[in-house]
Amino acid sequence: MEVVGVRVVRPGRSGTVDVLEQPVLTLIVAVIIAGVGDATERTNRTMLRVRDRIDREYAAPLELAALAAAVGYSPDHLIRTFRRVFGETPHRYLQRRRIERAMFLLRTTQLPVIEICLQVGFSSIGAFGELFTTVVGESPTAFRRRGALPPAPAHFVRSWMRPSSHPGADPAVGERVDFEEAQAAQPR
Repeated sequence: MEVVGVRVVRPGRSGTVDVLEQPVLTLIVAVIIAGVGDATERTNRTMLRVRDRIDREYAAPLELAALAAAVGYSPDHLIRTFRRVFGETPHRYLQRRRIERAMFLLRTTQLPVIEICLQVGFSSIGAFGELFTTVVGESPTAFRRRGALPPAPAHFVRSWMRPSSHPGADPAVGERVDFEEAQAAQPR
């Protein structure tokens, strides 16, 4: 093994000098980085489990304390970590998921708005209507009146139909785009 480049010299306890050669430093750095990577990966997997649970149980009342306890976090730590990993809090993600599902049901069924409100996990039609209007930009009834979506590639429809975050997050994401205008603007 050839030692190239850097030597780190630091004073020892009893006046001796410890010399660390580059291969040793490389090994130490690799171990530290691997440990950090493992911790990040564990955290990401934990947050994915939380998000999967929210996705599965979006229509049921979800308690933050129960979500946190399921992964061994305190509620405050869960909120901070979830926001760092996904860019939004668990509550905001749950609300967005519920609105996303409501949008689908409004487009594909003739269920009354109140029934859809209850099916997606809201207990108040007023709270549902206000949040829907804030996130989507129009009332649930107006959204339904626009009718079914014209045919488009599934990946485009999913990304276009995904509700934006709440106001104040990123103004460009929250803009409503008229589908017909977007199609007309595309070069042929």
